[in-house]
Amino acid sequence: MDKVIIAVMVITFLYKMYKNFKKEMQTAAERTKKAVEALKDKVPTIATVVTHPNYKTTYDKALADDYVLEPVFDNNKQDYFKEKTKAKQVRDELSNSRKKPGYDYYNPETPAPEVIKNRAIHKPHNHNFEFPKKEKHLAADFNFRQALIYDAILRRPEY
Repeated sequence: MDKVIIAVMVITFLYKMYKNFKKEMQTAAERTKKAVEALKDKVPTIATVVTHPNYKTTYDKALADDYVLEPVFDNNKQDYFKEKTKAKQVRDELSNSRKKPGYDYYNPETPAPEVIKNRAIHKPHNHNFEFPKKEKHLAADFNFRQALIYDAILRRPEY
């Protein structure tokens, strides 16, 4: 009898869990519907035309892509692959044109004119500060482990 009562309790518990799960799934579906409807106006579509900004930029190229997709190829695979390679070439050209080489004009052997000018200004001040040399402390250089090893070597018995 006790087993039947426990089984009924477990079954009712699982049934309530299943009902709550279904209810939560329904509310989640409603939330996603509302979110999608709210974002429909905000998300730009593929047909959105990119315009130039109102301010001046240092980038002279047009912001719109030079490549326009062509219609479907009536089961002709050669045209498809030709189109795919053409699209890859255009994409590579665009990515290469966007990469600007970085030059490092800094050379530590030849100081900049500002540095030379500042050195000439500060030279008459004679700020010749010499740092004190570090002293060697015997206590700091003492290695206790090495001292124990040497002590054991000196005290070992002779056979």
